[in-house]
This record gives sequence, C-alpha cells and structure tokens, in this order.
Amino acid sequence: MNPELPGTYINLLVDIVKQWNISGDQLLDGSGITLEQLTKPYWYVEFNALNKLFEHAIELIHEPALAGYLALEMKASCYGSVGMAAMVCANLEEALKTLEQFIGSRCDAFKPSL
Repeated sequence: MNPELPGTYINLLVDIVKQWNISGDQLLDGSGITLEQLTKPYWYVEFNALNKLFEHAIELIHEPALAGYLALEMKASCYGSVGMAAMVCANLEEALKTLEQFIGSRCDAFKPSL
C-alpha cells in the first residue's frame, strides 16, 4: 500500500529549497510533478514520490535536517478545513481531539491517537 499525502508538503518543500537557491524546476525534475500542480487547491502525492523528493532535496541542498526545516514551516492551515477547525478550538486539548477525529478525512496516512 502506498498512501497519498496532501500536495501541501511539496509546496512547502519547494519553498524551503529556494532558501538554498534551488528552483522548483530543479527539485521537481524527473519526479513527474509539475509546477502547475502546486497551484491546485487540493491535490495529493503518493508517499513514495514524496519520499523520493525529500531525498532529492537533501542531495541538492546538502542538508540532512531538511525535515526539521519543513516542520518549522508547517502551519495548522496546511491541513485545510481540519486545521482551521483546530485553530479555533478553545484550547490545545480540544484542538488535538479535533485533529484526531477529522484528519483522516484529508489523508488515510494520518491516524493520530491521543
């Protein structure tokens, strides 16, 4: 099974590698993903394709801690309506419960459990 993840991760990855003067075209070269796809509001990428892009990005920028840079850029709004719902919760516990309950509607690979 090769789950699909929101294309938002690719958008963030493209933005991050630009900090090292790597263009989106350079990163996406050979991946089958186009810059036009990045403009779509909701699109998905197979986990294996995302993983290969991560590896390619690490090779291009020579930064093994790339996942940390990605994590720093993630915002709740990256998760669409589920993230927005979590943002308006009264406290962290409610936000986590909201994410736990609904994040799977965006992506089968996300199955958080408190």
